[in-house]
Amino acid sequence: MRIESYTAAKTRGARYYFTGKPCKHGHVDRRLTANGSCVTCLNATQRAFYYRRRPVRPALSPRTIARAAGERYYMPARPCRRGHLAKRLMSTRVCTACSRENGLKERQRPRPAHPLSPRRAAKLRGATYYFTGEPCKRGHVARRVTSSGKCRRCTYEERRPGRKGRHQALRRDALRRGAKYYFTGEPCKRGHTDQRSVSNYACLTCQREDRNKRYWTRRHHNLAKLRQRRHKPAFQQWQRTYYARPDVRAQRNADAIRAYADRSMPAWVDQEAILPFYQEAIRLTAATGIAHEVDHIVPVVHPDVSGLHVPWNLQVVPHYENRRKKNCFPWPPHYVFLEGVVVPQLPSPPTGVNW
Repeated sequence: MRIESYTAAKTRGARYYFTGKPCKHGHVDRRLTANGSCVTCLNATQRAFYYRRRPVRPALSPRTIARAAGERYYMPARPCRRGHLAKRLMSTRVCTACSRENGLKERQRPRPAHPLSPRRAAKLRGATYYFTGEPCKRGHVARRVTSSGKCRRCTYEERRPGRKGRHQALRRDALRRGAKYYFTGEPCKRGHTDQRSVSNYACLTCQREDRNKRYWTRRHHNLAKLRQRRHKPAFQQWQRTYYARPDVRAQRNADAIRAYADRSMPAWVDQEAILPFYQEAIRLTAATGIAHEVDHIVPVVHPDVSGLHVPWNLQVVPHYENRRKKNCFPWPPHYVFLEGVVVPQLPSPPTGVNW
C-alpha cells in the first residue's frame, strides 16, 4: 500500500489512507479518511457489539427432545404443582403420578347403591315375566316378557290378524306355494309399493337401490385406484409395451373400424341385406385362399366425408386391395366409374408373396 498523509487523501477524495504507523492498539492498517479510525479496530468494535447484542438461543426443553425422538412420555426438569417429579404425558402434559392419585380417589369414592330394576330382579330370580306398574309405549299396563321386555298385551295384538299378522300370513302362503316373492299392497319403510322377498321380507325396489349404491361405490373406488395406478412408471411402461404389440394394435384398429361401422349404420337399414356381403367374403376366402374383406366404397372414417354402412356402399375385395385403398377419397387411379357405381379394377396379387 502507498503511504500518504491524511491531508493528501482528503484532497484526493479517497475513502482510506495509509500512514505506515501503528494505531493506539498496535494495528498497522488502513485508516478511514472520515474519522481517522483504524480499519482493524473498527471491525473488532463492530464484532464485539454484535456478539453483545446477539440473542442467546434457549436450550431445548425435555418435551421438545422427547417429541423429536417420538416418545410418548417425557421427564420434566421441575416437579408438578403437587410436588411430583414424575413422567408426564406428551400430548396433555399431565403428570402420571397425579393421574394415578386421581384414579385411586375415584375408585375409593363411595357410590350410591342403585336399586335393581324389576326386569333385572326377574332375570336373577329366573322368572319368565315381570311387572313394572307403568304403561308401555302403547298405553298397556300389563306384565312384560323378561327376555325381550315386551308387553304381553302388545304381543297378543300383534298375533291377531292385523297388519303384521296379515303380512306373515301372506308370506307363509308364498312359502307354501314355493314362490320367491309376495305382495302386501302396502308401502315399505321407504315408501315403495312393490313385491317383497320371502327370504328376508325386503322390498325389491329397496334391494335394487342398495345394489346400485354398492355398485357405484365400488366403481368410484376402483376408478380412484386405477387413476393412482396409471401414474406409476412401471404401469406406464407396461402400457407402452403392450399397445406396441402388432396383434394388439391390429385388434384395436379392427374394433375401432367395427365401432365406426355400427355408428354409421342408420336405424332404417335392412341388416339382412348386409349379411350376404360378409358371407361372400368368407366364401371367396375359402375358395381362392386369399383373404377377402368387406370394404366401404365411400369410407366411413374420413376428415371430409362419411359414408354409411348400407348395402349399396359395400363391396367385397381382397385384403391387399383394401389395404392399398385405405380410406382414400377421391378414389385412387385404379378405380373407375361405371354408370355411377364405383367398381375396383382388381389387379392380380403379386407372385411369390404369401398373402
